[in-house]
Amino acid sequence: MIIWSGFGVLAPIIAIFCLVITQYVAESISSNPDVWSQNPWIAFLSSCIAGLLCFAISKLLNKKQGKVVIMKETGEERLLKPNHSFFFIPLGFYIVIWPVIGLIMMF
Repeated sequence: MIIWSGFGVLAPIIAIFCLVITQYVAESISSNPDVWSQNPWIAFLSSCIAGLLCFAISKLLNKKQGKVVIMKETGEERLLKPNHSFFFIPLGFYIVIWPVIGLIMMF
C-alpha cells in the first residue's frame, strides 16, 4: 500500500524519471549499453538530481500561504497548509534520502 498526501507521490516518480533519463543520456554519450554497471557513480548522480528536484518542487509547493481557521467551539485559531509527503516523509526531506539511496546503489 502506497501512502502519500498532496503531491508527495512525485517523490518516486521524480526518482524513476531521473534514473531513466540519466541511463539514457549515459548510454547515448558513451555508446556502451553496459555503462550503468561499469560506472556506479551514475546512479548516485541521478539520485542527487532527484533529491534536488524534490527539494525545489517542495519549496514551490510550500510557498502558498495557509488559511487561518477559527474553531467555533474553542475560538482557537489554526493555520491550515497543504501537506506534501510520501510514506509520511515530507517531500523536502528527499534531498537527503535519495542521495543516501544512491550511495547504497553504488555498492
